[in-house]
Amino acid sequence: MIKHWPALAVPLAGMLASFALPPMHILPLVFALAYPMARLLACSTIRSAFWVGWGCGLGWFIVSLYWISNAMMTGGAEFYWMIPFAMLCLPSVLAIFWGVAFALAWCSGTSPTIRWAALIAWVMIAEYVRAFLFTGFPWQSPGMVFAIAPLGFDLASVIGVFGCGVVMIMVAGLPLASRPAPSPRLISRGRRWNRIASGSPVYRWSGGWAQLTGRANAGRRAARPTAGPLS
Repeated sequence: MIKHWPALAVPLAGMLASFALPPMHILPLVFALAYPMARLLACSTIRSAFWVGWGCGLGWFIVSLYWISNAMMTGGAEFYWMIPFAMLCLPSVLAIFWGVAFALAWCSGTSPTIRWAALIAWVMIAEYVRAFLFTGFPWQSPGMVFAIAPLGFDLASVIGVFGCGVVMIMVAGLPLASRPAPSPRLISRGRRWNRIASGSPVYRWSGGWAQLTGRANAGRRAARPTAGPLS
């Protein structure tokens, strides 16, 4: 179970993030998507990248499409046999869009920054295709997390639901940028202080003293008589 935990964590992250959608609107849970993004950046093959995206989409759609199963339960016992298909089969098919998006993002470059930017673009392109392909199924798009009046509605009126999706995925990936790289100014400043320190008299004296001490110890060890086998 522990060995397969990383694979299970990806759909669990998608499940948690889907609680940011209506009607729950637990917006901080969108940061759970940072884990599948991190897994994508660590993937070594396009196949593993696809399965990371598919697992994330599976968790996202299993929870967010609960209303389809709920409608079948209220419709009567004759619809109960369709609930497993609505709960598992439909999310499995819709997750293919996310899997393809993750795979294409992996192919877009080797740099983590490029893959992260490509993931934002490819996921929203996949969502756009999903909204129109086979008559379309646009429900539970990532941009719907902003369906909150009045700010979310104003944002959607300007950039649309797919633009809101871009913003959502960018925000979800912020934990990946929480450890900034040192700036070139700090690196050059450190090198300059290193040169200054190496040229100081204290540094030269301490280095020379360590070198002489090391030579003296080596001389003592060489002059020490070696014990014979019968001594």
